[in-house]
Amino acid sequence: MKKKWFIRLVLAGSLLIAGGAVAASGFDTMPGSPDDPLVTKSFVEQLIDAKLKGKAPSSAPAAPATPATPVTPVTPVQTGGGASATEINVAPLEPGQKIIGYSGTQFIVRSGKVKVVAGENRDGFPDLTGGFDVQGGQIVDPNHLLLIPKSDGRGLVVAPDSKTAYIMVIGTFHVE
Repeated sequence: MKKKWFIRLVLAGSLLIAGGAVAASGFDTMPGSPDDPLVTKSFVEQLIDAKLKGKAPSSAPAAPATPATPVTPVTPVQTGGGASATEINVAPLEPGQKIIGYSGTQFIVRSGKVKVVAGENRDGFPDLTGGFDVQGGQIVDPNHLLLIPKSDGRGLVVAPDSKTAYIMVIGTFHVE
């Protein structure tokens, strides 16, 4: 019986020592230092006041460096209203007109009967909503997100028996 109590006492002591070591290792950072994830209300107020006055406080982290060479945006061939890669444009197309996308262009057919225009190698492109490839000549389902993988003449054409088609476009495209 004494042997069991002794083993329990040794185990409990070991756990206390190990727990103390783990707890102490978490307190090696100074409060308010960059390694301390908690900040005080006064630090936040000081940071906000400094931002409003246009200067950073001495304890605030430095601003990230800007790249040495600026990124040049791709100039769109035609976007119907903007050069932003994330801007959504709506292209109204009459029967027989084609809209050709470039690498990364996204189409969503909102209305009208529209068919796929295959690329140079008779390649289609992914219908991301349906999870399959659409091939040349295939009718596109409305409200499906389509992605042009490369600039090789892929796009959409409005069927001759359709009314005006409205296509949402993100990215670079041209109308033929």
